[in-house]
Amino acid sequence: MSAGEVAAGCEGLLLVRHPSEASVLSEVVAAGQPPVARLPSVLTKLDPDPVDYLPAAHALLGTALALLRANGLAWVDQGEATLLLAETEPFAGPVPDGLEWRALDGAGAALAQPARVLESLGAWVVERDTGWSPLRPPWSRAGWLARAGGWMAEAMTTPACPRPARPRWSSCGASPRCCGPTRRAAPRT
Repeated sequence: MSAGEVAAGCEGLLLVRHPSEASVLSEVVAAGQPPVARLPSVLTKLDPDPVDYLPAAHALLGTALALLRANGLAWVDQGEATLLLAETEPFAGPVPDGLEWRALDGAGAALAQPARVLESLGAWVVERDTGWSPLRPPWSRAGWLARAGGWMAEAMTTPACPRPARPRWSSCGASPRCCGPTRRAAPRT
């Protein structure tokens, strides 16, 4: 999008890493094109909340992945995000059509597309390779939601709520829901 264009929405770039390799999901590069990482993306409304772009990301990947972080990279004059980088939990499923694993090191991050993601992606590669920063919030670390969800499910498993759902992100943070029938107290007379 050129500087003079008015954004019709927000492009959400998905930073999805492989669970055991130094690779990220990338759009397939056409033959004869430079082998650069082009992060998969989804288009949503301006200045989206996770509930606006995560369903599109889940549809693109064929599975629901937990969001670790989302950082705005470009905005319109009113301060609404037009480009964001959304980092998810590592992905171990089958690679969707049109995507491939692409090794990403410091040199590769410097060639990634679109260019507006270079600084953020370069910093992410350094942090991935040297160890996650102690300043990174716990919920933005891979595996945290699963551990927290296990704790929540265990804490909620009572006769009143036998099968809590897998915790999911909402605008208020992680929240579990009861899936099974609940036992309500008898009404007072």
